[in-house]
Amino acid sequence: MGVPDLETALREARERQSRATAALAPKHRGGEVEEFRAAREAVLQAERKLAAAKGEEYAVPVEFPVCWDTGAPLPYLLQNDYRTFVAFFLLRVSAPLWQFP
Repeated sequence: MGVPDLETALREARERQSRATAALAPKHRGGEVEEFRAAREAVLQAERKLAAAKGEEYAVPVEFPVCWDTGAPLPYLLQNDYRTFVAFFLLRVSAPLWQFP
């Protein structure tokens, strides 16, 4: 796919997301939240594909092996030209750290 095709796909994904957002406003009939989530994911994927085609930077989600405490302060991101570190408080659980999924 070329850049014009990817731009068209992104525009269509954003229109789908707009329709899904509007469907959340009135009384729900079922499936609106799921459609919104799917539409949002489609927008994110279209944005990533377009950025990759243009050679621009973009972010991708990664699985994280541990859970941080949601009641703690936000994680800290430390970065230089060569390394990146994330510092956070671990979620306190009875299971050892190596048993997290």
